[in-house]
Amino acid sequence: MIAAQKQPLPGTRPEGTRDEREAAARVRDIFTRIAPRYDFLNHLLSFSLDHLWRRRTAKRFLHILRRPEARILDLCCGTGDLAFALARARSSTGTLGGQSFSSDKPEPLRSGALAPEAQRPGLSSDISPRLQRGASAPEVEAQGFSPAKSCSPSAGVLTPAGLTTPFPILGSDFVEPMLVRAREKARAHRRAVVFTAADALHLPFPDCSFDLLTTAFGFRNLANYEDGLREFARVLKQGGELGILEFTEPTSGPFSGLFRFYFKNILPRIGGAISGNSEAYRYLPGSVSKFPSPPELAALMHRVGFTDVRIASWNFGSVILHSARRV
Repeated sequence: MIAAQKQPLPGTRPEGTRDEREAAARVRDIFTRIAPRYDFLNHLLSFSLDHLWRRRTAKRFLHILRRPEARILDLCCGTGDLAFALARARSSTGTLGGQSFSSDKPEPLRSGALAPEAQRPGLSSDISPRLQRGASAPEVEAQGFSPAKSCSPSAGVLTPAGLTTPFPILGSDFVEPMLVRAREKARAHRRAVVFTAADALHLPFPDCSFDLLTTAFGFRNLANYEDGLREFARVLKQGGELGILEFTEPTSGPFSGLFRFYFKNILPRIGGAISGNSEAYRYLPGSVSKFPSPPELAALMHRVGFTDVRIASWNFGSVILHSARRV
């Protein structure tokens, strides 16, 4: 008798978790515990190549960063490194006129009503229950933002209140200790980034809020990949762009075996010893090995309402940037 083929998981499942709720809680706990050593280990275990990957990601979206009115959200931002890379790239274009911003006590976001289903072009009607759940999420802390009413590509969405920098980049994560460190870094380096707590599967932003949404090495940790992509599509403007930077297991070539050996044997030992949390660095290689392949993720992106999906492969195929445009 031939065993039935195992269905792919809808999202990450840390060891011992039974459903999406438990998976999300475990991920939050894992990253809460490693937050104090997170930056150090990221740079050490990637041989500091993670800086390069984030700079390349920012460069991919320079055409948006150059626009002074562009609204940008970096999801699952951790301690903010991709958000800072985006801010540096934007600053280098002269978009901000040399101004900078930092804030320790952001003001509350004023939520806006969701647009009617018929006004969300390019999104299928079967996602409306998820959108309603996302809309009912609690208001989050951000710097004086208010939603616009239009869903057109050129519509303004966020109106800043008294900022020295117009439209700072917004970084969000659902692990508060990560955000504490991100805010400290923003103040120290005077970067035009505002950080706020938000769950990527239940974003507290109105429809069509952003021109660009990015995430670096965080999408893999979502409890449901398809729901995450649908939520990303909801908050992006029509024509807005998405960038997902992630690890993947190379499937061929001499580097594939070396990558698996390093990820499954060396990285967990070093990460566990330095962080004091061996579970977190056992989880990392497991989550990468179960993550959809680049073609599979690209197909899913197409299915939920993205087009012009492109794949950039770096580091011998172990790091992938998926970029796409919201229909």
